[in-house]
Amino acid sequence: MNVSSKFAVGVPVFNEALHIEQTLLSIIETLGPEVPVIVSDNHSTDDTVAIVHRIAQEHPSIRLVVNGDDRVASNFLNCLLHARSEYFCWVSGHDLICGDYWRAALQRLDEDPSVLWVYGSCGLIDADGQPFESGISQDSDIDNSGLSDTEVFAKLLKIRSGMFVHGIFRTRSMLDCPLAGGWASDRCLIAYACFRGQVRWIQSIGIVRRIQRSADGGETLEERNERYRRWGCLEYEDAGFEHRHYMRMKLLRIYLDERGRSIGVRGVRSAIRALFGAGSWWRDLSVLMSLRKLRKVESSLPATESLCSIDETASAESARNRPDPS
Repeated sequence: MNVSSKFAVGVPVFNEALHIEQTLLSIIETLGPEVPVIVSDNHSTDDTVAIVHRIAQEHPSIRLVVNGDDRVASNFLNCLLHARSEYFCWVSGHDLICGDYWRAALQRLDEDPSVLWVYGSCGLIDADGQPFESGISQDSDIDNSGLSDTEVFAKLLKIRSGMFVHGIFRTRSMLDCPLAGGWASDRCLIAYACFRGQVRWIQSIGIVRRIQRSADGGETLEERNERYRRWGCLEYEDAGFEHRHYMRMKLLRIYLDERGRSIGVRGVRSAIRALFGAGSWWRDLSVLMSLRKLRKVESSLPATESLCSIDETASAESARNRPDPS
């Protein structure tokens, strides 16, 4: 199945030696050998890099890059900055992709410029490749067609699965989003998309997520939280917020940044009540004052990069690869 040449896939990895070969081969088999695949390694200590090098020798569309630091968000961003494509999608280094969702999603993006993000459904398997039942629906409906901003908030708050972050989006429209990682960063990204344009759901399985748990149930909650702290994903602890309250604060900040002064006082109150429930003016003011505790997150683009320079670099690379007319 060949898909648009304007599309690239990013695969952020860390110690994925057990599954990375299956992941990369599923991408090639589903999307075709021409779609660029950017693998960003976060300083793996197993054989991940060696396996990627071996597969890349047979499939030139695969490119390995190294992340500049150990943060998870930086590794995701590194894939995105190296892709230089009109459309982009992240795929985890232990998941599989399949089906016709990909062609349908790219067609939807091509046909409607107002659509910024298209995502599909997903299946679940365990570490051994057997069907896995999590009890959580993987069909998170965040399609914002015809919805008001407060109705978008209602959907964002109901989400229990972050599979939509593996959907396909317009690179340029989302590249300047502050991708800082941390708690609920997947919901933050989709919030940007919802307030900037249209998000669409195609109810077709496009990705199979692998739930990596050991026979004894895997890591404890304390072990998981310690891992998240090392990755910088529990920043709400430093701000003194409970994690669910912190997520709502981040969504409110995104809304205010994206809508600006156009929403007015009534719009601000409506957003606060949609996120935090009904309350008094004093409660609403307290929420706004609490925003000061959130660390300001700037654009994800490095200081030396810009949207123009990325476009210019992509044009230069295209020109170098273009046959000499003489």
